[in-house]
Amino acid sequence: MPANGRRSRRAGGSVYTERRDVYALCYDRPLGTGGLGAARHYIGSARPGGMAGRIQAHRDGTCGARLPMAFHAAGISFLVVLDEPDAPPGRENQLKVQGGFARRCTRCKKEGDQCPMTTARRKA
Repeated sequence: MPANGRRSRRAGGSVYTERRDVYALCYDRPLGTGGLGAARHYIGSARPGGMAGRIQAHRDGTCGARLPMAFHAAGISFLVVLDEPDAPPGRENQLKVQGGFARRCTRCKKEGDQCPMTTARRKA
């Protein structure tokens, strides 16, 4: 295993092989043209105990991840809707592969018809 604790995936990304703090961000509005192709959620992870710093880096636009940096550049803020400290290896990837995080997002479920992502799914 590489020193950084990651192993390669066939899809080209990577999966952590040690426990991580996993989180999901729900942005105030979608990034993109709307509809099913618009992004509104980001799922990420941090080393154990490092989630607060990682979330702050997202707020500051210095996290290094392209999607959150694009949201920051567009002036779109977010709410942390999932916080799983000490999650098992592969949990971040599991959530990403499942897709459609808006179905499980507590904020989107609560907003119902007010949520742009829920409205877009109904129109499609």
